[in-house]
Amino acid sequence: RAPMCGVPFHSAQGYITKLIKNGFKVAICEQVEDPKDAKGIVKREIVRVVTPGTITLSDAVEETKNNFLVCLFAKGGKYGFSVTDASTGEVYATEFNQAGAKSDILSEIAKFSPSEIIFNKEVDGDKFLKRVLKEKYNAYMQSVESVCTEKENAQDMLNKHYGDNKELFAKELALCATAMLFDYLEQTQMTDLSHMKPVQVYDSVQFLSLDATARANLELVKTMRDGNKRGSLLSVIDRTCTPMGGRMISNWVQQPLVSVSNIKRRNKAVEELYNETALRDGLRTALKDINDIERLVSKIEYQTVNGKDLIALKGTIKKLPV
Repeated sequence: RAPMCGVPFHSAQGYITKLIKNGFKVAICEQVEDPKDAKGIVKREIVRVVTPGTITLSDAVEETKNNFLVCLFAKGGKYGFSVTDASTGEVYATEFNQAGAKSDILSEIAKFSPSEIIFNKEVDGDKFLKRVLKEKYNAYMQSVESVCTEKENAQDMLNKHYGDNKELFAKELALCATAMLFDYLEQTQMTDLSHMKPVQVYDSVQFLSLDATARANLELVKTMRDGNKRGSLLSVIDRTCTPMGGRMISNWVQQPLVSVSNIKRRNKAVEELYNETALRDGLRTALKDINDIERLVSKIEYQTVNGKDLIALKGTIKKLPV
């Protein structure tokens, strides 16, 4: 009467990946007591909940592409925005408190192209915004309950991880969005999140604003015809040697700088490597043996690491300068 199925433990990752790609969340249950000491059924508990925005399995996330989870917090028509890649520990936050903020939010989401979007009650009640998000972005969406919608609770949450972050605490909307994001990660990942990097607070005006339509037509990271990287701007300029470099160049392409001084600084670095052939070739040779440190460290934190991952991390550490 109750449809059930079982899968071998050693192949569970493949089935988890399939379920996630079909829009499901997966609760991981494990035995929490020794069968020898159990009276009757061995006690089991949920130890982690895997969602499209928090999955870290190697076959579920592309090496050179971030898997972003976005948290959208609305209050009185103004918005806080926070985004993370739980597999690398990156966290970014900003806020939109001006007129026309809704269109800015949609453009910001298009920039990160998240696989999952969480939001508070006010966003959940905005039928227009939810409809646009559903139509334009192929992301898993859900409204979440959190005590971090209040400023004091949000500060307490982030103090626990980072201490007093004055830049973030000065922006109440961004603060609440980031705290909601961390609250959600704690509830689903059930770990202390010690691998998460410091929150990078930014202003959207630091980058060229491009809406979803413009991004699609410019074919920055994928083509309009088949959605593949091949044939896009990124495919032409990406000569990176590591997964980390691949993600960085992809983010640079999707977030064009507008500051002349920052553009000149980046161009100067590129020019130096372009002109110094020996330096460039030596650097490429060294980088080819570097594995994905960011995601390997995250796997250790989430306790999903295996022997192959640890050997890869060991080999990478040996290549690093002392």
